[in-house]
Amino acid sequence: MLKSLFVEICQEDGSKHINYVIDDTVDPQCIQLSGHEIEVEVKACGLSAFHDNQAVKEILKKKLSLRLPLGLEISGVVRRIGPDVFLVRPGNRVYGLLAIDSTYSGCSPAIILLEHQVVPLPEQVSHVMAAGAVGDCLRAYTALHYLAHIERHETVLVFDGATPFGTMVLQLASHWGASRLFCTVQNDDEGAYLEDVLTLSAVTVLENVESGNVLQKKIMEQTAGLGVDVVIDTRVNAHRNETCIPTPNIPDFPHKHDVISILAVGGRWVTFKQDLSDCWTPSLVRFHT
Repeated sequence: MLKSLFVEICQEDGSKHINYVIDDTVDPQCIQLSGHEIEVEVKACGLSAFHDNQAVKEILKKKLSLRLPLGLEISGVVRRIGPDVFLVRPGNRVYGLLAIDSTYSGCSPAIILLEHQVVPLPEQVSHVMAAGAVGDCLRAYTALHYLAHIERHETVLVFDGATPFGTMVLQLASHWGASRLFCTVQNDDEGAYLEDVLTLSAVTVLENVESGNVLQKKIMEQTAGLGVDVVIDTRVNAHRNETCIPTPNIPDFPHKHDVISILAVGGRWVTFKQDLSDCWTPSLVRFHT
């Protein structure tokens, strides 16, 4: 038996309780692989706070308790493969994502998953870097490619560029040929971090733009009044604070109308905000002008 780490989420009296549990799982060496199953020796895993995402919330609407594996982002080496596996071979370096209902945790020494859940890991990338980046890289790719449909020579604004997700979006947009990149930061330290980490001459760092009017003014000045083609944000206010007095429940983030006002003709806005309207929206939403 192997030790695995799981997170148990329970709902009681309208509140959510989270507990972390170490439990025994069957050693993959004792299991005969079938179909497209592969056994991977885990070298590193990422401990992302996934238990608050939309998929988990939807499941908790139907169940009072839920048990999930901890460490969904994994990187390792393939030990064994099933009879129908054709994408990987024993000894291959791979990284990928465990299913949310997996019986194995990424914190286990070895796991069993499907070959379609992993991809080859380049030799120049370490296991730690791969496991730590795969989640944010996948979200950044989804936001830019599938939702924003970014094209070469377009302008992109990224909220919170110093976060892991924001940094990935900036690098990927630059790699795909964005002509101008803008990002917001919350303080001078984040601005200095971006200057040290990103060697991208096309990135313009915008500081002190929590107010939507300030953000709009700076973007329009930088783009000669044209606006930006793509906005990727993780935090906006769905409702404007009419009193102009800061409240604890409504942080002073730009309002959704402020974001729409800085979009160019044909611009796209991709957001993580889930309650911009009265209807339910998924974790990544695309709005088109």
